[in-house]
Amino acid sequence: MTFNPDFATVEADQFLFNLSLDELQYPEKRPFFTEGQDRFETPIQLLYTRRIGLGDNEVIGGAKVHGNTGQYSFGVLEALTGDGLDPENNYTAFRLRRNLLTSSSVGFLGVSKDNVSSGYDGVNRAAGVDLNLQLNSASRLTGFAAASEREGEGGEGTAFRLDYAFNDAVFSQRDNVTVGVTLDAVAEDFDISEIGYIGRTSLDRRGGELDLGYDYWIKQKGINQVSADGGYWYYSDFSGSRKVQDGTRGRFSFQTIGLIQPGIILENSMIRVPGTGVVYDNTRREVSIDFGPYPRFMADISYRTGDNYGSEISYVESNIKFRPSVRMTVSTSYAHLERDPFEPTDPSSTNDIVNLGMTYLFTPDLYWRILAQSTTEDDLALVNSLVRYEFRPGSVFFLSYKETRDDSLDDFTATDRQLIAKVSYYFHR
Repeated sequence: MTFNPDFATVEADQFLFNLSLDELQYPEKRPFFTEGQDRFETPIQLLYTRRIGLGDNEVIGGAKVHGNTGQYSFGVLEALTGDGLDPENNYTAFRLRRNLLTSSSVGFLGVSKDNVSSGYDGVNRAAGVDLNLQLNSASRLTGFAAASEREGEGGEGTAFRLDYAFNDAVFSQRDNVTVGVTLDAVAEDFDISEIGYIGRTSLDRRGGELDLGYDYWIKQKGINQVSADGGYWYYSDFSGSRKVQDGTRGRFSFQTIGLIQPGIILENSMIRVPGTGVVYDNTRREVSIDFGPYPRFMADISYRTGDNYGSEISYVESNIKFRPSVRMTVSTSYAHLERDPFEPTDPSSTNDIVNLGMTYLFTPDLYWRILAQSTTEDDLALVNSLVRYEFRPGSVFFLSYKETRDDSLDDFTATDRQLIAKVSYYFHR
């Protein structure tokens, strides 16, 4: 249970570029919601807890129960949000799953956001049933069917997904063959935008996708492994009257004995944006190289270009992580994005994101973690520092400092500062 939580010790989200039309999806980091989070996972994400406690509508309190009993596993989540202690919305999730045979299961998930002030009227509700069936040691079949309801936003909608996955050696003991088949149907009125997550370009479609992959372990002439995979997808609208998406993708890479892995990705796709009629023909040409992982170092760098939703882009991303000592871990990343719109009246743009993080372990019970990042896209810089000391088993002291700055070229002033000390004390029986 939690009451009036501040989540002050949760590290900030990493700045990211959005190369799609869908909203960015960030991982949940708040301990109350991450506890037992995997129990609520389904092929279509009906519960996206990052929607709970957005902006000024903060979490007032919550309760969660999850566990196992016999062949059943279950989870119940309740969270109340509002302004201060004035409740506005109530979130509920109920999950029940039963084990079948050796490695299979069938389950149910229901999720609801209700308005408290209007007598718990349903703002957004959804429910679904899922099947996870292990056919044999190499193949698995998963399915999910769901229905949603959103007040005043188009009524009710349905969604369905069926996945088949195969992963096993076929031609020799050195190889690994993967096959993936997906059948997908999502109505235009299927709406979980208040409680779950589904991309904008995933609505109003039905169709499928085929993926094939092959890995071969050579282990000679300086090469460890050669990998290749490809995919094809096609979707019409939910009524089947016109094509809304299709595309092909191919990827090839190899890994040297020195753990250096170059790779290439080629992709072409067409997307018709639901409700607008706008059509984009996208291309992706990407080369990358990975180094490691080595005991104290790993790195990667990639370069991508192509047509991306009405612009020609040039995108570079690099990540480095190393351990100067057994106590210290340092990580850094850099991303550079250039957009050149097809319409001559639209301006071009150039943006950068820089991240630098460090964790230092003084003792097994005491560490310091700091993350500094900046983005020219929003002229924003952020520093997030956290000291954590477990002074007795289960009891922890936190010291958190956060600072936000205007990172424009003509200004570098602090716009927000927070210094918070927090104690979590565990009472032994």
